[in-house]
Amino acid sequence: MSTSHAEVERSVRKYLDASTGNLPHDEFTEMEKRTIVQQHPYGTWVWVRPVDEMQELPEKFPYLAAIMALAREHGCTWINFDQDADPLEGMPRFDW
Repeated sequence: MSTSHAEVERSVRKYLDASTGNLPHDEFTEMEKRTIVQQHPYGTWVWVRPVDEMQELPEKFPYLAAIMALAREHGCTWINFDQDADPLEGMPRFDW
């Protein structure tokens, strides 16, 4: 079975590795209830929404919206919020 390079490229995804501390605890907890996420032992994977699906996000989740915009700028389709990841440069940090 042979797979072309182009077919494989369409299946490859990039993700932004962010610290769970880049979000306030209340926003992180609420995000886990309302967005497409997959929890793991050290944090949560979050799907990066398309721009046209982000109307309410900046108002309800301002820090998540900013991180999603950063992820989108870099061609990422997922964000890995991980308790062991380094905080993102230029983004606020929260201790919780």
